[in-house]
Amino acid sequence: MLNRLAAFRTRRDIAQADLADAVNVSRQTIVSIEKGKYDPSLPLAKELARFFRVAVEDIFPAASEDTERTTATFVMTDIVESTALASELGEDYVDVLRRHREILIEALTSHGGRVVDDSGDASFAAFERPEDAMAAALAAQRAIAAESWPRGAQVKIRIGIHTGEAFAVGNRFVGLAVHEAARVCSAAKGGQILVSEATATATDEPLKDAGSHDLKGVGQRHLYLIEPA
Repeated sequence: MLNRLAAFRTRRDIAQADLADAVNVSRQTIVSIEKGKYDPSLPLAKELARFFRVAVEDIFPAASEDTERTTATFVMTDIVESTALASELGEDYVDVLRRHREILIEALTSHGGRVVDDSGDASFAAFERPEDAMAAALAAQRAIAAESWPRGAQVKIRIGIHTGEAFAVGNRFVGLAVHEAARVCSAAKGGQILVSEATATATDEPLKDAGSHDLKGVGQRHLYLIEPA
C-alpha cells in the first residue's frame, strides 16, 4: 500500500519504536507499513492518522482501482478452534490476537511477503516466489509454537499456500486463486502447512504427499505437506 507514514514520522522526529508504542503495535508493524509490506487495518490507519492529527487519506492515499492481472503465491492462515480459545481465555484472548498478529507480520514480511489482510484471527499475504512463501510459513509455525501464551493456552494455526493467477485491484487481490488458497488452508490441521499442486510444481522444495482433498467450491485437489526440517 502506498503511504506517507515515514514522511510524517520523520517530520515529527519520532522513532519507529516510539510510534509503535503510541499506537500499541510492534516496531516491526511500523517498519512493514512504511516498506509497503503490510496494509494496516482501518482501525490502525485511523489510529495513526489520529496520532498525527491528519486525515487517513493524508497518510494513506487512495490506491488506483485499475485492474491488473498477476500471478502470485498466496498464503492464508487462521487460528484453529479460535472460538473455543476465546471462550477459554476471555480478555486474555485480546493479547493472544495481538501477539499472533505481530508474529505473522514478522514472519511473512521478513521473507518478502506483503500482508494484504489480517482481520480477526486470519491473515492473507502475497508473495512473488513460492519458495519465499513456504519459508515464511515455516517461520510462522515455528514462532507460534515457541511462544509462551497466556495461561498456558495452546495456540495453533493452520496455513494454506496456493500459486495462481488473480487480479490486483487497488490494495486487494481477487480471483479463484485467492479462494483456492483459503480452501487449502481450511483443509489443514493445527500446526500444519498444506501446499497446492500448483505451488508444489513451481518449486524444488521437498514436500510430503498429503493425498487428494475435496475443497469446497473448488473440487478435488492434490495437496502436499511441508514438514519442518
